[in-house]
Order: sequence, then structure tokens, then C-alpha cells
Amino acid sequence: MNPEISLSNAIEKANGQSCAILIERCEKSAEHPYGIKTVTDIKPDEIVVVGLPGTVSRSANLKACNGIIKRITAFVNNNQKLKGIKVRPVMAVCDFGKYYDKETAKHIMLLMQNNPDEAYRLLGRMSAKEQEEITMPNYVKDIYKAVIENRISANDGAIRLPEAQALRNISKAIFVPYCWGGHTMIKLEQYMDGRMTNLMYDEKQRDFIQSQMLSVAYSPSCPIGITKSRMISFSSATDLLTKHNNYAKEYLNMYAHSCPDFGYLWWDKGQGNIFYCTQFNKAGVEGNEIKYICRKINGWQDLMEPWPDEGKKSLGEHDFIGFEPTNDMSKAAKKIQSFANNVIINGIKHAAKQNGEGYGKLPNTRMLAANTPKDHWNLFQAYRMGIALKLHIERYGKENILRDSYAANVQFATFD
Repeated sequence: MNPEISLSNAIEKANGQSCAILIERCEKSAEHPYGIKTVTDIKPDEIVVVGLPGTVSRSANLKACNGIIKRITAFVNNNQKLKGIKVRPVMAVCDFGKYYDKETAKHIMLLMQNNPDEAYRLLGRMSAKEQEEITMPNYVKDIYKAVIENRISANDGAIRLPEAQALRNISKAIFVPYCWGGHTMIKLEQYMDGRMTNLMYDEKQRDFIQSQMLSVAYSPSCPIGITKSRMISFSSATDLLTKHNNYAKEYLNMYAHSCPDFGYLWWDKGQGNIFYCTQFNKAGVEGNEIKYICRKINGWQDLMEPWPDEGKKSLGEHDFIGFEPTNDMSKAAKKIQSFANNVIINGIKHAAKQNGEGYGKLPNTRMLAANTPKDHWNLFQAYRMGIALKLHIERYGKENILRDSYAANVQFATFD
């Protein structure tokens, strides 16, 4: 079915609540002029790569979602390393409805980590419908119903599946959140946990099943390190449009003008399983001159203006960096992009092996992100940088980071 019709029907049925549909690429036709169609059925043992969009407005943006699913589909279908493995790339298209406010939802999720009393106070001032949407959006339930429900249960979610079968199924759903998709992923986990409790999975089973669900998050707009799934994140330290809860970006940006180029680093699971690079855009780092003009976005500076000598949009620090390097991308960004590509490829390869009666555990992040000796060496350097940053943040103090506008001059090596 045409996604515009499907989305219109979903919005009408939601009656003011948020909602979501799934789309996938297809041949262009009179019915599908943009080369996308509505996804109507996903089998429980089918390998799917699910894009979760960075929705930036109250209304769904089919054009933006189509752009990302087009890139995901090309990467998966044309990758020689995945030859012979059948993978179905799909993309969620979300509409926020009348009662869901994205900025409020983001604020409350962060408060829940540091000041839950204030979060509940804000929720108490909302209408019942607003509370329901902020607490657990209806669009998240739609994604769960389409992608996850039949992987862990039967009879429309009424009967639980054996643990080994649920593990095999869930490992074959690989998520690719971008921006707001990170927030969506956390909510999806929370809703899934509640449904699994109702299905009588015990706590140990719930935690293990969710830990085998892989997500590769680009510039996630959500707290870092609270996910139950294996969320491996990739972000620019100078992306000022996202806020994490680990104080790393705040610290890095406070001394950025005195030590602007630390290269790239990786924090492991205990600190959020996130890769940072100095900048996605090479302008002003790694010995490159600045060839862009900063403009204000929501009060923040971002690298979004066209290159003056080319007349086209330059890579921004909050852009979806995709899977192919570009001319304006920094060396560090290319390295973390390579790590992200490896995670997706190795996650799919792992999923393809999950057949028969048993289940093979998802490899650790090191094995997912690195394939070659050079990859492992780069990963080691990134991990070493991450340890150094963690120590500096602990020494400086999180409260001082939030208080001060400038941090101590900390020298980091740049890894080429």
C-alpha cells in the first residue's frame, strides 16, 4: 500500500495519539512514486534492519525517512560481506499526534536518571492523555507490535515462546536509531520489558533476551548507558543538538577551543558504549582550515552551512553520517563510521547463524566493531582515550562540569 495512505489511516485510527507505520524500498510505480511501500508483515524469524528516525516535528516526514531507508537498503543489499544472507531493511515513520511533545519527553527521560521527583512533578501537571503519551507513546507500541511481538510470543502476544526461540528471533531484529530514534529505542525496551513480564518471563530471562537485541545508534538524543539492549552509539563531541547524561560532551566542549582535536575515543558498556570523535566535519581539525560558516540552530552553533567554494551543504555535526565516507568527513569520523559498519555487518552475520535448537550469544562490542588487525589497533587506541577522558571527568567533578563554562586545559593525543 502507498505509505501516504497508510499513514493517513493510522493517524485517523490513533485519534490524536501518536502512531507509526513501517516502510521499505520498492520499485517506483504509479502506486509507489517515491519507491517506498508500507510493510504489512514481518516474519518472526526474518532478519530485519529497522531504522528508527530522528523525527524533528510533530508531523511524520516521509521524505526524510525515505532518504535514510534508501541508504540503509543500499548498504545492506550491496555489501559483499553479506552476500547470500537475506536481510530486509525497514524504516519506522512516526507521527506524534496531539498529545506527545518531544522536548518534554526528552527532558523527563533525563530527569528520571538524576531527579525522578521533579520528573513525576512535571508529569502530574499534564492531562491524562499527555501523561500516557509521554510515559509510553503509542507510536512505540506500534513499532513493538510490528517488529518484536511475534518474536517473543504467539497468539497476538498472549503466549510466551520458549526462551531459546525468543533469543534466536530477537537477535534477528537489528535496530539503527538516528537522533530521536535513540529515545525511541529506550522506550521500546521499556515497553518490551513490561510485555515480557506479563508473559511470565522471569527477570533473568528478560534481561538476557534484551541484552541480545542489537542497536547501532547514530547521534542518539537520549541518556547514554541505561539501555538493556546492546546499544552501541556513535556521535560527534561537538554535536550540540543532543544531550547525553555522561558529561563527556560538556567536558570536551568546555576545553575544545584550547585543545580542539583529541581524535576519537570509545567508552565501554559501563560508561554507555559510545564512540565519540572530535568532529564529523574535517574543517578546523586534523590540520585542515575552516571552510564553512557557522549558523545558529535552536540557539546553538552547528556545521550546517554550505561550503563557500562548492555551493552545497556541508556535513553537519548532527547529520546522519551513513555508511560511505565523504570528502568533508574527518579521519576520526571515517574511523568510527567503519566501526559502525562493522557492527551492523557482524550483527547480521551473527543473526544468520541463529538456527536450529540452541542459541549463540551475541559477540562483545570489540568483536562486533573490529574485523582486521588494524581495526583492533584503532579500537584499542579509542578505548585508551576513553579511559583517559573518564579519569579526567572524575577528577574534575560532574558538578563542576555543569557549573563551569571552561574546563582545565587537558592535552589529548591525536591518533592518525
